[in-house]
Amino acid sequence: MFPFFTKARHLAEYAAVKALAMGINLLPIQRMTVLMRTVAAVLFALFPSRRRTVIQNLDIAYGNALSPGEKKAIAKECYENVLIATAELARLPKVRNDARSRFELEGLSDFEAGFAKGKGVICVLAHFGSWEYTSFLAYLTGHPATVLVRPVKNPYIFRWIQSLRKCTSLSPVDRSHTLRMLLGELRQNHIVAVLVDQWSGHRGLWLDFFGRPTSTTSLPARLAKKTGATLLPVICIRTRPGNYKIFV
Repeated sequence: MFPFFTKARHLAEYAAVKALAMGINLLPIQRMTVLMRTVAAVLFALFPSRRRTVIQNLDIAYGNALSPGEKKAIAKECYENVLIATAELARLPKVRNDARSRFELEGLSDFEAGFAKGKGVICVLAHFGSWEYTSFLAYLTGHPATVLVRPVKNPYIFRWIQSLRKCTSLSPVDRSHTLRMLLGELRQNHIVAVLVDQWSGHRGLWLDFFGRPTSTTSLPARLAKKTGATLLPVICIRTRPGNYKIFV
């Protein structure tokens, strides 16, 4: 009985998300951006406990260097960025069609120098800017890329998200894959991308982050040490609605 209701709930969630994605794709990018900012403002107002968490994190990061009003403004912009970045994922196939006119790439000399060594490139990513669109670095330069992702609880939504990511010739794999597979990708002089701003559990690498201990992954460093691959941070910034700049 319970598996039946779980499956029914997952299918209902999937149908709702797909319907929302269809609506997002029907809107011009400017109107989609305005809509996401409006939704972000509503969510910011409706969920005080989540809002307090964001403000508390900003207190840790900035201390007394910023006023409460300035921290609140940053928190609102964080909500907006997450909503816009989520909507951008749904628009990924549409953006791909004219990607060369939408994206500017900076820092390619270090990037290509890594491939010249023949040992692959490890891209260190974070949930910063338009993080899903960092995949266009591989798409626009023609280098095969694999990225480690965390599965979402709804398997139907997860498969759909994975299919969107594959639109840029990206190979998204979950963290159950072995280290051997990632080493194989680097030995073929490919890209391996890892998001490092996620909780890695008690067995992760513990470091001070704004003076507080937290756990992150040591995987990029271990891969680089093992293979001699070039290790580079990559971010994608939204310069205006529908246009982006990728920094290596």
